Amino acid sequence: MAICRYPNEKLTRKEALKGMTLDAAYASFQEHEIGSLQVGKKADFVVFDRDFVGCEDEEACDGSEILEAKVKAVVIDGMVVWGKLPRSEIWKVIHELFGKLITCAIRSSETPL
Repeated sequence: MAICRYPNEKLTRKEALKGMTLDAAYASFQEHEIGSLQVGKKADFVVFDRDFVGCEDEEACDGSEILEAKVKAVVIDGMVVWGKLPRSEIWKVIHELFGKLITCAIRSSETPL
């Protein structure tokens, strides 16, 4: 396990994901084109065989689960370019990811600076 010098300042996995998606799009003035899964926006993402972002148990989520994850599909510009993902599963994945990002965004906006 990695040593954290300032544990009260570390990001959760959800905060890190938001920082690489919604926040990055906002910082580059592209929030209307990228950064979240919405109709009309570009959709590039990877689907894994497990959810390691929503892992809340620090001991069970030591980072090894990320290294062990297998890629099920790669979606670029809304099209599956690698792997297989039934259409019904694509919408399930999009719904789950969008829900997690929105929940994270709401929680972050409620936190005072």
